[in-house]
Amino acid sequence: MTPSLSHLAALQRVSREAFHTLLSTPISREQKDDGSWVTSADVGIETLLREWIRKNFPDHSIRGEEFADESGSSPYTWILDPIDGTEDFSRGIGTFGTVVGILHDGKSVGGFFDFPSLDFSVVSFEGEGIQEHSRDQRDHPLRDAPLICLAPLEAFQRSGEEEISFELQRAFPKHRILYTCYSMALAATGRVSATVEWNLSLWDYSPIESMCVESKKAFEWIRKTGSPKSECFVAGNSQVVEQISTLLR
Repeated sequence: MTPSLSHLAALQRVSREAFHTLLSTPISREQKDDGSWVTSADVGIETLLREWIRKNFPDHSIRGEEFADESGSSPYTWILDPIDGTEDFSRGIGTFGTVVGILHDGKSVGGFFDFPSLDFSVVSFEGEGIQEHSRDQRDHPLRDAPLICLAPLEAFQRSGEEEISFELQRAFPKHRILYTCYSMALAATGRVSATVEWNLSLWDYSPIESMCVESKKAFEWIRKTGSPKSECFVAGNSQVVEQISTLLR
């Protein structure tokens, strides 16, 4: 079976319901070997996402942050990050989100970002466009004013590239520092001009490339390695993406 926008929208609803159900139970947390945190909510949400995918697409492969890969015979692979921004979630900061992406023979073709605490979600699939849900339906007159998102300094420090962060901050003094997929959702929907993401893993960003195509935004790799915590890119308004890419070349 071929996935579609309606399938992704259905899974986004499953994810949202799972989150609210898990919040009614005590949440435990522990630290992984790499120093990052995982909670019982991460594990519970990914478990439910995998169950839904197995039921609806039993021959598809699944890769997630919290469990081992599952191989299938289909060219489709689902990429799962149940809670991107576990530390934000643990602190009660609402910019954490669930990330689901679909790859077809390794190419990004769809997915969603969902932010339960903000009641905000963005869903897209190749050739079917993008669907956005937000409580805030106002016109936003400042959306055309330049404003970019930047990965936090620690992301650049991971590879000894903190000077790049300083250079970007000097070049774009009007910016916001964001650590989660929230910045990508803002760029895909035009709420910010662009986002600069640094040293990420596949499950952190899996739907953004195809989402930019569907929302008529630009996407450019700065560094694509195929390795965890090392991939860098810019996404958003084409003119601003070109400005940033030129600066970084």
